[in-house]
Amino acid sequence: MKNERRKDTRFDYAIRIGVTNSDFMMEEYTKNISKGGIFLKAKPQYPVLNSKIKLTIHFPEGLGEVKTIGRVVYIIKEEEAARRKLDLGIGIQFLVADDVKKLENLIFELSSIKARQKTERFEG
Repeated sequence: MKNERRKDTRFDYAIRIGVTNSDFMMEEYTKNISKGGIFLKAKPQYPVLNSKIKLTIHFPEGLGEVKTIGRVVYIIKEEEAARRKLDLGIGIQFLVADDVKKLENLIFELSSIKARQKTERFEG
C-alpha cells in the first residue's frame, strides 16, 4: 500500500511476529517492516485500535529476535480490504525508542542478506 505519509522505508519481508496483550494473543507474518513499524497480515481477529501490544519479532537468517512494545495505529478489515484490494491486517507503530535502533540494524542486515542472495542467484 503506497502512502505518502510514510517517513521510513518499508521492506517487504515475511517475518514471524508474536503479538500479545492482556486479552489477546496471535502469531502472524509481516507484509512489510520499517524501523518505525510493521504491517501485519492478520485474520479477522485483531487487537483493538490504539491498544498497546507486546511484540516478539523473529528475524530469519539467524538474526535473532527482538521484543518490543507497539501500538495498533490502523486496522484494515474485510470490507475495506475487498473494496481497496488490500491485505487484511493491522498497522503497528513501534513505541520503544531503544529498540528502534536495534530493529533498524536488523532490518538493514536482513536487506543486505537478501541483496546478496539475489546477486548469487543472478550470477549462479
